[in-house]
Amino acid sequence: MQIREQVYVLHPDKQHWRLLTVSEIRRIFGIPENFKFSVHIALWRIYEQIGQSTCGRVFRAFANEIARIFFKSNLRESLLHHQEEVSQPFALDADGQMHLLMY
Repeated sequence: MQIREQVYVLHPDKQHWRLLTVSEIRRIFGIPENFKFSVHIALWRIYEQIGQSTCGRVFRAFANEIARIFFKSNLRESLLHHQEEVSQPFALDADGQMHLLMY
């Protein structure tokens, strides 16, 4: 037996409930607006796919931490071998996302 979980939002009048829309759930999970579901996928299946996914912000946080540790150790190793000034091969944008720099 399959159990479906529904996510409802209480209306401001405190008497009615409604389902979250796919757009609202996409924003919560950080799914980009340019990501498109096939027109052949039923709406209930889209809800199911999003519900079984992992928020993209979780992956971003892990990737940023791994990159930070990697570049920190790489930079430290570089400084130990070369006493000259070394430029960092990455940059952080306003959202804290790391970007590799190509020289």
